[in-house]
Amino acid sequence: MALFKRLAFELLESRRLLAKDLEIIAIDFTNAVGELTGTTPTVGEKVYVRVHWQTTDLTAADSYKIRWEMDGVETEPFDYVGSPGVDVDNYWYHGGWIAQAGASHSLTVTVDSGGSVVEANESNNAITLSPFTPLPATSLPAKFGTPIAGAQNVDWVLGGYVDVNPKFYADDQVKFFKDYQGNTTTTRDSHNGLDYAIANFAAQDAGVQVLAAAAGTVIEINDGEFDRETQLTFSNPGNYVFIDHGNGWVTQYWHLQRDSIAVAVNDVVVAGQVLGLVGSSGNSAGPHLHFEIQHNKTPVDPFAAPGDFFVSPPPYVIDPVLPNNLLDFGVTNDIYDGTHTFLGPSFAQVQEQVSDIGTFPTSGEEVYAWAVFTSVEAGDTWRALLYRPNGTLVNDYSSVMFTQPTDFQDDGDTDAFDFLAWQRGFGTTSGAQKADGDANYSGGVDEVDLAHWELQFGQTAINGWEWGWYRPGYTESTPGTWRVDFLYNNVKVGEQSFEVGAALPEIRVFDDTHSIYLIDDRATPIDFGAVVQGQTGPTTTFKVENHGYGSLTISGVSLPTGFSVVESLDATIAAGASDTFTVRLDSAVLGSKAGQVVVSSNDASESTFAFAIEGVVNPSSPAASSELQGVAVEYALRFAPAVSARSDEQQFIDEDASAVLPLVDQETLDALALDRVDASPNVESRLTSQAVRQQSILQHEASREIDFADDWGVAKPLL
Repeated sequence: MALFKRLAFELLESRRLLAKDLEIIAIDFTNAVGELTGTTPTVGEKVYVRVHWQTTDLTAADSYKIRWEMDGVETEPFDYVGSPGVDVDNYWYHGGWIAQAGASHSLTVTVDSGGSVVEANESNNAITLSPFTPLPATSLPAKFGTPIAGAQNVDWVLGGYVDVNPKFYADDQVKFFKDYQGNTTTTRDSHNGLDYAIANFAAQDAGVQVLAAAAGTVIEINDGEFDRETQLTFSNPGNYVFIDHGNGWVTQYWHLQRDSIAVAVNDVVVAGQVLGLVGSSGNSAGPHLHFEIQHNKTPVDPFAAPGDFFVSPPPYVIDPVLPNNLLDFGVTNDIYDGTHTFLGPSFAQVQEQVSDIGTFPTSGEEVYAWAVFTSVEAGDTWRALLYRPNGTLVNDYSSVMFTQPTDFQDDGDTDAFDFLAWQRGFGTTSGAQKADGDANYSGGVDEVDLAHWELQFGQTAINGWEWGWYRPGYTESTPGTWRVDFLYNNVKVGEQSFEVGAALPEIRVFDDTHSIYLIDDRATPIDFGAVVQGQTGPTTTFKVENHGYGSLTISGVSLPTGFSVVESLDATIAAGASDTFTVRLDSAVLGSKAGQVVVSSNDASESTFAFAIEGVVNPSSPAASSELQGVAVEYALRFAPAVSARSDEQQFIDEDASAVLPLVDQETLDALALDRVDASPNVESRLTSQAVRQQSILQHEASREIDFADDWGVAKPLL
């Protein structure tokens, strides 16, 4: 009997192995946050679908892949671990293809696409949607205007587009991203909007308006975040405005300047109304506006049907109708670091704005002409022509060509990532060029010197924003007004004059504590952080450099109330020298401290060099209930601008205590006289920040094409 039972068990086990099966039940359209839509995607939308499949008799050891394919364009197959048991239902959504105007799309999903599970029935593993044609954008209430003030290729460049490739950036750095024209240097993986970039942070400080692209209602804002980011960091919160235009159409305006947002939730705005100013807050590497269109919580590429979406469609970044132009340019001198291992303006200085020299001595000093270009295309050239005061040409370092960069990554190609490294480097040499000076101070004129006279820019295809510098130099001592003409593709696009005949000072300022190059009238405050009342406040050291040719005389340093100088600046700084001064946040008086540091000197062009600073003094012995109130105040100040027109906007969740805490009202905030509060670490850790919520949802979603979504169900981009 025992033998019979064992044989019967083995037979049943064999039947179970043969009964393994994966069967696709259905496939349905969703939006970008996984909600079923029940409708065909609209033209320009990113296409997402949810697949429903059933598994029978799989074990935890059974893993298989799911393949997604539309019109022959496949995304990476996802690995999926089998759920043990009989008749287990599974759901997963994914997407990222663009619904093209007039196209008939075919979409297929296959489970166990690699055949790793031996099934009783292999014929039910795939499902194909009936061919579908995207709906026209007739539900759009009004076409969109330009969301930024100024003119294209004059005040800004449209250099970033929606990534239309559904694949993700792979570990082997194979490029699975491209814009609607097929170029890879004008987008990046999973980029869902349009990037309008301005010249530099000086332009940001001057103020470039962000405009409502169409009439609608403001449904969400966030303000108060740092606005001078220079690195792409997903966790950085940004300042933004969202507008609901009706019929499921929403526009998003990202990276705005702190404290610049001019609208509130529930405001009804008109097309062209000012929403705020361009900044670099959040996941941003430089000042620009990320403008994103969404329909039913799904990103839209408006260039799938530009005439349907724009009042006046903007030309592509290298369209011949656009002028080749310079967003900014000037003349400066050598950056001497003691070894002359680096010459010319650094990328960090160009990104802020180069400190120009207006007057040179008659001793034949080095002159650097620098510029920020628009609409760079392989083969484009620019020239810097140096003219004497009598109008005769001194130097014409002609035809600097935008060419392929070096393969910095050693990955066998030259691409956008090499390009990013290249634009911070020097360039290649050219034997055809002649140098008049010993640029590297080696005692002779050689190929290394030539590297400082000719720049070749990394460029596989195109880029909206690029920079470079020449050293035209001069060896004559003719006094008077000299001129540099800038030519782009042999067309003059700018000129810069400078004087020769006097040895004058030129101020340049650095934040030594944070390793930041500062520019005059910097609007973004240097943050000193927080100090408890009565304790020693934090300090920041600033370096004042004289990169001119005469003595820099300091006549005074003024500070805002709440700060003091603990190390003074020398009264005189010789040419080529520098000195430092240190500022402390005073802790005697509670509250926020903010204002401008002003350094007064005999610099003719910047006699008062100013930049903003800020800090906070917190109470030393809070009342018994202050921690709860502190959380509410901190949340209100940091996150209250990020409110939505929803019923529960007057409360938030304290993650650790699982308690609902009320938001303090404005009257209470005014009574406390706190403009900004730095919470203690234990309070900070208890806040359920948007970044944490969004990252959690990002990790939860099966599709990495979804950048993240907040608890109001609005898809947010990686910007």
